[in-house]
Amino acid sequence: MKRKTIALSALSCVLLFTSCNKGKENGESYAKLSDVELWSTYSSEKVLQDNVEIYDNIKREPEISLKAIRGEEEATQLIMTSGDKEVKEYDVTLTDLTDGNGNVYENENIHLYHERYTFVDSASEYYTTAGYFPDCLVPFENVKKLGETGFAANNNQGLYVSFDIPEDQ
Repeated sequence: MKRKTIALSALSCVLLFTSCNKGKENGESYAKLSDVELWSTYSSEKVLQDNVEIYDNIKREPEISLKAIRGEEEATQLIMTSGDKEVKEYDVTLTDLTDGNGNVYENENIHLYHERYTFVDSASEYYTTAGYFPDCLVPFENVKKLGETGFAANNNQGLYVSFDIPEDQ
């Protein structure tokens, strides 16, 4: 049996960050999309919400590049790091991937999750430091409906992106 590898790349074709807040509200200044650092890392990395300074060794370009075989699921993380301003809200739009030869990877096979965090108050055998650790993945659309896509200044917000590769892809 011959295994074929399917490669997916080009973040701009997969996720379109369509907004990051409204700029100002009631005299308060919020981050704009250009104020937010976007980067990627492996799906297995634990990126704390409240520690933005320790990740230089795992930061990758803000793009998605993965290899998978038919019937497999692969995932990656996209991390948004805010600067000195709060991100009031953000939005993400999924699009189909095309290779220019008429082949399409449909966006219904891409699953986007907003990472939620839980506070760990002290280091232990498993946790090397205290802080807000990623704890659960909530479908992005659910978080968006609740209006809870914002995050504080000087924080990370993770997005977990999963790709299901259909048997007939």
